[in-house]
Amino acid sequence: MIPGLTDDVARECLTRVPYNVFPALFSVCKLWRQELRDPTFHRFRKSTGIAQPVVVLVQPYSTYYNSLLHRFRKSTGGHDGSANPLRSTLAYDVAGDSWKPLPDMARKPFDCRGVILRGKFVAFDPAAGSWGPVEEFVPPGEELPTICIAGVDGNNYRCVGREVMVQLDGGVWATVAKLPSEMRVAMNAVAWEGKLMVMGLGMRNGALVAKSLDIKATTTMTTPASASASWRNVDVPPEYQWHVQVACCLVI
Repeated sequence: MIPGLTDDVARECLTRVPYNVFPALFSVCKLWRQELRDPTFHRFRKSTGIAQPVVVLVQPYSTYYNSLLHRFRKSTGGHDGSANPLRSTLAYDVAGDSWKPLPDMARKPFDCRGVILRGKFVAFDPAAGSWGPVEEFVPPGEELPTICIAGVDGNNYRCVGREVMVQLDGGVWATVAKLPSEMRVAMNAVAWEGKLMVMGLGMRNGALVAKSLDIKATTTMTTPASASASWRNVDVPPEYQWHVQVACCLVI
């Protein structure tokens, strides 16, 4: 892969290249492109501790925000032409680059979001090919749907009202932290190893506010310590002060 070096040494060199340089490496040669696309390479990179978590957000362009919302309401991606929710579901086959139909849900959801917990898409059982029951996540008196996040630690987290909660053994929910005072309401969240980032509307002008929380330092699975929660500010550039539609974390 690198003239004068064995493949093992060359792989060590490529492993240490920052992830944001990967696009340039893809164009160097075919062997490098194959190497960087190989899952074995990324597993090795992660084992060395060099891989970094990267939070990815999907937002609409601010100048087209209203038109995009209009298109969404008119599309069949979860809604019909009259913006009514649908029971139908689809699964995307990455290898085949195609959508495949799944069994209909028991009822029509509104603004639903999927959560993958412990390798299972809640609450669809791929082996049985059927939907199972799931707990309602909209407490009485709450107008906005609860945000549910599956942590890397295998636990289920949720933001409801002004509380961030974790589901303990036996299905009991316990408070991990209160939302930061600068945030009026949580709109989205993403978790990675030991961390949780919550994004929501600010108290002053409704601009996007992002805060991160060290879950390991805040939570024990027997006695969550909400009083000791310490939120860290995440700077949001002015050009990204818009609603986050989808958020995830990639380890690259």
